[in-house]
Amino acid sequence: MEHELSMHSGAAAESPWSLPGLMTVAFGLLLFTVALYWRTLLSNFVYDDWVVLDELATSGTLDSILRHFDPRGALTYRPLAWLYFAAIYGLFGLSPLGFHIIALLLHAVNGALVAWIGTQIAGKKTTGIIAGGIFIALVSLQLDCFMWLVGIYDVGAMTFGLLSLSVLMRGHLKSSAALMLCALLMKEAAVFLPLLFVCWTLLAKRPLRDLASHAALMAVYACMKLLGASPFAAPRDSGHAMAASCSILAGHGAEYLKWLASAFAPVIESNIPEGPGILLILLVICGWGISRHHKPAKVPLSRLLLLLVWILSALAPVLLLKNQSARYYAVHALVPTALLVAILLVEITTLLAPRRAAIIAGFAVGVFAVANALYVERMFSLGLRQVIVNDGYFHLIKRAAAVDAIHDSLMARQGRLPPGTTVIVDGVPPDALGGSRALRLWFRDTTLSLRRGGPPQEEEELSDPARRQGPVIFIDLRSASTPMP
Repeated sequence: MEHELSMHSGAAAESPWSLPGLMTVAFGLLLFTVALYWRTLLSNFVYDDWVVLDELATSGTLDSILRHFDPRGALTYRPLAWLYFAAIYGLFGLSPLGFHIIALLLHAVNGALVAWIGTQIAGKKTTGIIAGGIFIALVSLQLDCFMWLVGIYDVGAMTFGLLSLSVLMRGHLKSSAALMLCALLMKEAAVFLPLLFVCWTLLAKRPLRDLASHAALMAVYACMKLLGASPFAAPRDSGHAMAASCSILAGHGAEYLKWLASAFAPVIESNIPEGPGILLILLVICGWGISRHHKPAKVPLSRLLLLLVWILSALAPVLLLKNQSARYYAVHALVPTALLVAILLVEITTLLAPRRAAIIAGFAVGVFAVANALYVERMFSLGLRQVIVNDGYFHLIKRAAAVDAIHDSLMARQGRLPPGTTVIVDGVPPDALGGSRALRLWFRDTTLSLRRGGPPQEEEELSDPARRQGPVIFIDLRSASTPMP
C-alpha cells in the first residue's frame, strides 16, 4: 500500500523510504543517467572552462581560491565552486573525464532526492520515482550543465538545495540552514530557497521560528553580497547585468515556460505552432482538473500551489538578466515541474487504469527519455556542423568539437610549437578555446596565441611586423564546419 503523507503540527515529515530502498532507486537513476548522458563523458573542456583552468594554472590554486572567497567588488560570488575547480584541477589536470563522472554521479543523487522529496509532497512512492525519472529524462534542457566544468555551478547548487529541503522536511533545521548557504555559495540562482522553505514550513503548520538558523545565515550571505557589485549596476554589455523591466520579465518568462514545456518533446518543438501547443497543454490540464473531482485520494491543492510557487520563484532570478537567457538556467524550476507532471500522470492513469497506473506512467517517462535522446543524438551527430543560432543553447557540442579538432591538428604536427607561434583558425569560434588559453595550457607556453582569420597570404594584417615575430600555423575548418543541407 502506498504511503499517504500526513502532516502534524510541529512534527517532522516521516519518510516512507528505507536507506536500501533509496539507494536502489539512486542506482537505477544512475544507470538511467549514464544511458542518456554518456556522450557528455567524451567532451573536452570548453569555453569558460579555459578561463578557470588558466587562472588556476597561472595564479596558483591557493591564490585563486583566496581571491574568489573575497566578496568585495565581485559581481558573482561562488567560492565553493572554486574549491571544486581547484580540487578537479589538482586531481585530474587537463583531463576532463573526472569532472564529467562526478557531475553525472551528482545528477543521479539529485534524481534520488527529487524522488524522496516528491514522495513527501505527493504522499506516494510511485509519484516520487516517476518525478525522479522525469527529472533525469529531460536531458535536452539540462545538457549544457554536463558539457563543461562550470556546469557545476547549477548541478552543485541543486544538490545542496535539494539536500537542504530534504533535511528540513525531516526536521534537521541547522543542517538545512548550512546546506542552504552552501547552495547559495555555489550559485546565486539558489536565492529562491528561503521563500520555498517559508512556504513549506507554513504548509507543514510549523512555527516560522524553525527557520531562525536559515534567517541568520541568509543575513550573513546578504552582507557578503552587499560587499560585492550589484548586477543592477553592471555594465550594459555584461552577461550578469539585470534590470527589473516588465518587458524583460514578460519576454523571458514566456521563453522559459516554453522551454520547460518543450523539453518533454523536443524533437517536435519546432514543428508545432505555439498556439496549438498551448491549447494542447491547457486541454491536458483541464482534463486533469476534471479528473480530480472523481478521485478521492489526490494530492491536496495546497501542495500543488507550493509547486507553482517553487517554479516561479526558481525562475525569478534568471528572468531579470538583460543580455542572456539559456535553457539550462531553468534547471532549478525543472524539479517542481517534474513533480507536477508526475502527479498529473499518476492521478490520471490511476483513474483510467488503477491496476496499471505505475506501468503507464513509467511508459510516459520512457517516451520523454526517447524524445530527448533522439534530439540530443542529432545535436551530437552534427558536431562541428551545428549552426549557432539563438535557440537557448551555448552550442557547447559544436564548441567542444572545435576544441578537439584544433587539439588533434596541433598534436599531429608532433613536437612543441616554437615560442611566439600564432595559430590562425578559420571556420569555428575561437572562444571555444577561451581565446589563446587552451593553446597555452596544452603547450605550457604563454607566448603562443590563437585568433580567427583566413589563410595568412590573404590577410593584410600579416604585413605588420608584430605578426611576423614567430611562426604562423593555419588550421582550416571551414569545410568541416559547413552546415549540412
